[in-house]
Amino acid sequence: MRTTFYLILTLLFVSCNEQKEPVSNESNNTETSDKKENAAPEIDLSSLSKLNKEELRIQRNTIFAKYGKQFESADLKSYFSKQPWYNINPDFKDEQMAEKDKRLVTVINYYEQAEKILWQQNVDLDGDGKNEVCAAIKLKGESKFSLHINEESREYRLFWEENDTEAPEYWTKITIKVIDINKADKNKEIHISQHFAEYVDPGIENILLSYIDKKLLENRLSSQDYNSGELQFDGKGSVEMRVSFCPDHRSIYALNAGKLSKQKDIKGKAPEGGCPACFSADALVMINEKESMPISSLKKGDQVLSYDYKENVYFTTQITGILAVQHEDLVRLVFDEGSVVTTLDHPFLIKNKGWCSLHPTKTLNQYTNYSEVDLLQLNDTFEHVNGKVVRLIAIERINAQQKTYTIVSLEKGATFIVNGLVVGTEELRKVLP
Repeated sequence: MRTTFYLILTLLFVSCNEQKEPVSNESNNTETSDKKENAAPEIDLSSLSKLNKEELRIQRNTIFAKYGKQFESADLKSYFSKQPWYNINPDFKDEQMAEKDKRLVTVINYYEQAEKILWQQNVDLDGDGKNEVCAAIKLKGESKFSLHINEESREYRLFWEENDTEAPEYWTKITIKVIDINKADKNKEIHISQHFAEYVDPGIENILLSYIDKKLLENRLSSQDYNSGELQFDGKGSVEMRVSFCPDHRSIYALNAGKLSKQKDIKGKAPEGGCPACFSADALVMINEKESMPISSLKKGDQVLSYDYKENVYFTTQITGILAVQHEDLVRLVFDEGSVVTTLDHPFLIKNKGWCSLHPTKTLNQYTNYSEVDLLQLNDTFEHVNGKVVRLIAIERINAQQKTYTIVSLEKGATFIVNGLVVGTEELRKVLP
């Protein structure tokens, strides 16, 4: 009888233990499920560019809602009151938010102001095996764009509008791309480049961005010299910038831990008498057989009148190269009808003599498109575009520095018309360091 009693107790104990385990598991699952339901949803940065303004507004306010912010807008009150994770905190203040969340609000604000997405890419910039969400946003109604890497943001000036018909398309286009400056490290960089807002062969502004330890590091390299500022990368951590073409000037930098440091400058010699750019800003260049424009107003892509002196034919052609520099070695050529301010080496087409300048040796040494140049002298006669012949009666020195301009190259031909006179383009001979 006693044996039977102990057997029944043992069976009851085992049975109770077997019933407790599933009850315990069910309780744990319910607790985990409650936690998930009570957590505010994470913001998916990669989806922001696909959302409309109202959806972005909800995303932005979701960040505030998870801290219990009380909303005054009826639609936000209604929306968040239906969220199981939302609990009002009457004591909430913005400064209580985590810095990451504050930065995330800023990112979404930029998307709400977006006119268009200029660029976006998901890429592992810091080598941790996870892609960063990267985007550049043109801001509506402003000459600005924002750049984002995850929750980090920067705002920059946009030099050109895409619909600017006064400038060639390649000037107005901003370029943003991922590069690898040093293939030996785990990092990649973002390179932003755009031309400055100048209408005569503008230089380039470069911004190099690194993402290290979840922080955005910025370096700028720029040149406002004509058509300069281009960067070259060797993949070994070296960055070379073209500072100027005349004189030949390049700067070498090294990137280390997101910081650029200059290693050396390579400078060539300037041509004797200075770099090309041979006419004062008010010199009039013919754009067709009836109209002229100041040379300072011309830009790459514009049409000008050219002259084939061998065939005695005028035709229009397109400017493919133009530049401007500061000059102090200038003269005024005075004719019996009119005048022009120019440099000593610029070639003019002279009747019965061909190409002439005030310094023929310099002209031949500096420019590749002339095989013979004679000396320009008083009483030389110039053929004027209107059919007249004008005579050089004086050469006056100008003892003041000023900005000068010239056309370097044309789509067809190698001449253009300045103040009615036929002059030549100047294809600069490369100056080696």
